[in-house]
Amino acid sequence: MAILRTSRRNAVATNLILITLPLAACGSNEVSPPPDKMAEQAREFSAQDKQAALALSIGSVSALSAETSAYDRSLSCSIALESVSSQLSKSGQLDTAMVNAIEQVRTIYNQRVQQLGSAENKSASDIADDRQQRSEEIPEPRERGQIAIGCLRAMS
Repeated sequence: MAILRTSRRNAVATNLILITLPLAACGSNEVSPPPDKMAEQAREFSAQDKQAALALSIGSVSALSAETSAYDRSLSCSIALESVSSQLSKSGQLDTAMVNAIEQVRTIYNQRVQQLGSAENKSASDIADDRQQRSEEIPEPRERGQIAIGCLRAMS
């Protein structure tokens, strides 16, 4: 039963990552050069360049770093997944099964917020205040999309 639950969770997370990628897309409107021209443009990147690229990559966000508490990570995930679910539902880009899948993952993070908040002796009011404050700290849909992808990756 645990194996089935884990494989189902992985499948849900993978599907959700694929669905939320457009929200976090950071590309420009410029057309890519033809493949033969790309070889001419290839260059080596320094370790510093690679580190900067990793920091900017989809799903790799500071809100989910190891330095952030499990409570704060769970709170960020809950907020981001709620935002993504709402945006995609309103736009009609998700069918009922996908909305339900996102809600299942969000429920897991909501439960973690409650458990971890209780462990820190936070009241329901404290948690609500933290949620409001954190929501204000990540107002951009693109950033919320990146956080949601990172949360889904962490879940798989």
